Amino acid sequence: MATNFLPNGENATVLFAEAYFKADGDTRFRHMGIVDQVSWTPEVEVAEKSWKNEIVATMTTTKSATLAVTLGEARWETFRASFMSSETTLTQTAGTIDITASNILPGEIVEIHKFDVANLEVEAAGVALIAGVDYVYDPKTDYVKFYTAQTSVTISGTAAASSTRKALSLMSEDNGIKGEFKFEGVNSRGIKLLLAGIRAELRPDGDVVISAESGGEFQSFNLTGKVIRNPASQAHPFGYAVEI
Repeated sequence: MATNFLPNGENATVLFAEAYFKADGDTRFRHMGIVDQVSWTPEVEVAEKSWKNEIVATMTTTKSATLAVTLGEARWETFRASFMSSETTLTQTAGTIDITASNILPGEIVEIHKFDVANLEVEAAGVALIAGVDYVYDPKTDYVKFYTAQTSVTISGTAAASSTRKALSLMSEDNGIKGEFKFEGVNSRGIKLLLAGIRAELRPDGDVVISAESGGEFQSFNLTGKVIRNPASQAHPFGYAVEI
């Protein structure tokens, strides 16, 4: 049995959910990936009915709600499929790399802000570090990752001009996504729920751009926005939950 939990003024949170999105005008839902957490926070209006100076009834009505989604599997294929984003290109001007960084710990990265850097050299105290042992650099990325601790390093090389790298210019604070969402996950008590009928307009916390060449890499970020009354569901205009 469906439960319309939003109009009673309670919050709702679902964890580790499969997420699906249908943009306005589309006929099918598309898989967004794994959502670490989904939270509804309703905006309610409370009215009290009194008789002979005594409160005899309290009515709570949901006027709107806020939907917050933490997306932990934002892959290229996921976004292209679910949000139907258009491809753009990342342009790069030619230039040289000359960067100094200090107090490097294993696992840290140093951004070089260029792709496809030729003749990359990484030195510490004038001694060349060994690629694959002390550090790793993938020309498809714009950073050097270090395997060993270093007091100070210098990174140098040259980068050619380029305008062939694909990217999805996905969303920004001024350009979000609008449509209907479904989430299948568990609540804090371990009960598995399907949350559906949720129409919302969501925007990320800052710009989100994922490069096609990143392959299996993914980003994690937050989407927040307003839940919109769903005209297709008069009984549950702000969404409903079904135990599955």
